Amino acid sequence: MKYILLFTLSPVQSFIAQARKTQDLYAASHILSELARVAAETAIKQGITLVFPQNTEGGQSFPNRFIGTIDKVEATDLQAKGEAIEAAVKDKFKTFAKEALEKVGYEKDMPNGFWEQINNHLDINWLFYPINTADTEGYKKAYKAIEPLMAALKNTRLITNHSPEAGRKCSLDGERNALFFGKGTNPNYIKGNNAKEVNGDKTRIRLKPNEGLSAVSLVKRAYRFEGQKEDFPSTAALALSYQIKELKKDNNKSELYSCYEQLFSSNYPLACLNLVTKGYWDKINLENPFDWRTDFDDQFLFKENLTEQNIPNPTQLNIAKTIQKQLESALTDKYYAIIAFDGDKMGKLLSGATRKDKNADLEAFQGKVSNTLMAYSRWIYQTLDKKQIEVVYTGGDDFLGFVNLHNLFEVVKTLRTEFDTQVNQALKDDLEDDKPFTFSMGITIAHYKTPLSIVLQTARDMEKKAKNEGNRDAFAIAALKHSGETHRTYFNWAIDKDENKNLPKWKALETLVGYFNDKECSDTFLRALEKEFYLLQDDDGDVKNVKGFVKLKNTEGVEIEKEMFMMQSELLRLATKSLVEGKKDKAERLKDTTWQLFEEETTILHDKVNVKNGIEAVKVALFIKRQTKDNGN
Repeated sequence: MKYILLFTLSPVQSFIAQARKTQDLYAASHILSELARVAAETAIKQGITLVFPQNTEGGQSFPNRFIGTIDKVEATDLQAKGEAIEAAVKDKFKTFAKEALEKVGYEKDMPNGFWEQINNHLDINWLFYPINTADTEGYKKAYKAIEPLMAALKNTRLITNHSPEAGRKCSLDGERNALFFGKGTNPNYIKGNNAKEVNGDKTRIRLKPNEGLSAVSLVKRAYRFEGQKEDFPSTAALALSYQIKELKKDNNKSELYSCYEQLFSSNYPLACLNLVTKGYWDKINLENPFDWRTDFDDQFLFKENLTEQNIPNPTQLNIAKTIQKQLESALTDKYYAIIAFDGDKMGKLLSGATRKDKNADLEAFQGKVSNTLMAYSRWIYQTLDKKQIEVVYTGGDDFLGFVNLHNLFEVVKTLRTEFDTQVNQALKDDLEDDKPFTFSMGITIAHYKTPLSIVLQTARDMEKKAKNEGNRDAFAIAALKHSGETHRTYFNWAIDKDENKNLPKWKALETLVGYFNDKECSDTFLRALEKEFYLLQDDDGDVKNVKGFVKLKNTEGVEIEKEMFMMQSELLRLATKSLVEGKKDKAERLKDTTWQLFEEETTILHDKVNVKNGIEAVKVALFIKRQTKDNGN
């Protein structure tokens, strides 16, 4: 008898999103990937052939669910095989937990309830379903049947924790009791459960005062995979990465920056010696190096973080303030971007609903999709990840990563156009002409101090906005100002096959940022635009559009009349007014660029224009300009 296996591992989104540091986020993603990989490898040992994905070596990220088949097996043996897979996953997670305990030094004196939290965390579901091999569509029918059964199984959960834990909750997940606390925590917070203090100086696992972690969250904070040389860059490091790269081109500043990093390391005496011998400092007294910070934090590159609370040693604090002041003018960027995308209608794709040949071998098609997505995932890791982007995870059809604002436009364009080339075009012959495989992307721009959980949730909300309001194959972008104000806009990708895969809306946004950055267009353009159309909008943010005639001068200076939509003519007037002297000839191009952010590709008459979304797009462009202006990008 032949069977299909569907395996899923939960929780995913909540486990990843419950993070205060980018390293928490990265570790959670890697842990889930490794657990799912162990499940797949164990399944192979049990005689199961992987269908989607087809192997466990596709890249650094492995999906939390997989499909497989097994032939020539009795139904009575399936239970043992499923339990073996589940046991392997649980054992691996317990190994991660033991390693975390060893790192904080409490493997023999763990807090009460540690293993209960670990054992109750994972939600593992697996299901076998028979395949009628006598039926040419046996696999297709089995796959169609197993999906709703798995959904029902996941919705039926056994509650093992009959009485909720009483006590202070974890700072990351907010659900479980906090069993570990940072140095300097209020003693009233550490009552019951034999809670333990984590000494960051000794363990290199840092918890802030009054920050508490559950057993599950400690696993995330302590996790480092084999070969991981450094922690995932902090939000401050992500925001500053472009400027730090530019700073290192200046020999004097690069040398001072290196001394500054070394000042927050175990080699700080050498850093002090270098500062004196190279003339940056007269004399440094190291007789009382108590509470000397020996871990560099990129937040120390910003003046507001150089405080006694963060740097308790007065000598170190004094040196840090002096050096930071000399580097301050070159390190001003405080915003970064996070990118999340997800394949559109992935369920229909895997079910074969969008294929040209509905009778073709579904198992073979799923294998082709798997190999295509894995190849794209490897390309991201091998190409972009080493240059412009910090990848949290990518499975081909889904992605989460961070990017510096200076690289945002190029990275997004590359991700989208390469997806079209490597994935959609590779599957083109298998899919119906009007149903290509696409993805929708959510982008959030945030200040480095904005809580990471808020940034992640906004990115997910933008991804949903792109799928719902943008009707898929779209992107949505949110700019979260540190003041609390937020700008949101969304557009379809509308990839242009006749212009070298140009993305017209994304390109228009980038071009508009360029106009602002080149100081050709003043900020009054946005204010005038908003003032002009605010009262004309209906409840949906739309403005009625009509045609008329405007008087223009041609290239020879002769005045002519040209038919134009009211919106376009008004944009032209405002563009001309906002351009600086000597740049008035660019008014037509500025008008066309801005109009791209108002017009809709599916509308021919443009009798109604969504002004609200367009104005929000201009605000996002202006905001990006303000956060990247110091380097002229």
